[in-house]
Amino acid sequence: MLVAVYLEGGRSGEWRQRLQECLPGIPCRTLDENPPADSVTHAAVWQPPPGWLASFPRLRCVVSLAAGVDGILQDATVPSGVPILRLAGEPLAARMREYVLLAVLALHRDLPRINCDRQNRIWNDPVPRVASERTVGVMGLGVLGGDVARVLSNVGFRVAGWSRRPRQIPGIRCHAGRRDLAGFLQSVEILINLLPLTSSTRYMFDHRLFARLPKGAGFVNVGRGAHVVETDLLEAIDSGQLSGAVLDCFGIEPLPETHPFWEHPRILMTPHVAAPLDAETGSRLAADLIRRFEAGEKVPVVDVAAGY
Repeated sequence: MLVAVYLEGGRSGEWRQRLQECLPGIPCRTLDENPPADSVTHAAVWQPPPGWLASFPRLRCVVSLAAGVDGILQDATVPSGVPILRLAGEPLAARMREYVLLAVLALHRDLPRINCDRQNRIWNDPVPRVASERTVGVMGLGVLGGDVARVLSNVGFRVAGWSRRPRQIPGIRCHAGRRDLAGFLQSVEILINLLPLTSSTRYMFDHRLFARLPKGAGFVNVGRGAHVVETDLLEAIDSGQLSGAVLDCFGIEPLPETHPFWEHPRILMTPHVAAPLDAETGSRLAADLIRRFEAGEKVPVVDVAAGY
């Protein structure tokens, strides 16, 4: 057995070291260390170079070192039939629900408007609404989305959810499929994107979708930048259709210095930090997945056709 490790951005070395500590006796090698192709049985990667995974004839499984798998599936040469496993665990879920709760509360208490007033030295003190008077919608009810929906409901928000396939979550009004999308959107005052990035969800958040929300709704994107038509989002905010947005991911990262998001007063931005995984935690989760996979236990396998 040999585990090939790759992450974009020069982080492979630290992750390889941590993964090796979690898998004593199983060699782990990075791309720079030129692992023998016929010895590689497992790969732990994020956005590997196209064709790299296909060069391993004995590959038994691939572990995605991120919550999503679009960084792997974008390589059309990934061997068909080789299971792709998703990272999952409480550290990832905890960071995501903390971030989304922060973002939703910021929009619920109108921090973008307060920030505008502050910059213009305006003292405006309306009485805020309480959570039970606000409907929050979560698009994407997988492991992370379902957890976020439950947390928001526990805080007191009215919560609705939408997913491609029908789901049932106690206390959450669940919608499913394209036919039910308009009915879901019409009452959502704060919309959260937690969808996987697939061919059917790319640029899904456009002027048509934003127009279906109640006027003055807020938007939170913790999915992928390519989910959103950025010019349509700006137009929706500037026209008042949306009151503001909290964005953690963008079409180009790092965001170019000239991008209009930087200075827009009703957009709160963070540099893709909603649910990051440090090498120590991520390697522990990845090693556990590999051990469970080899033991024949149930593990989260990606439906490649669906894209998640």
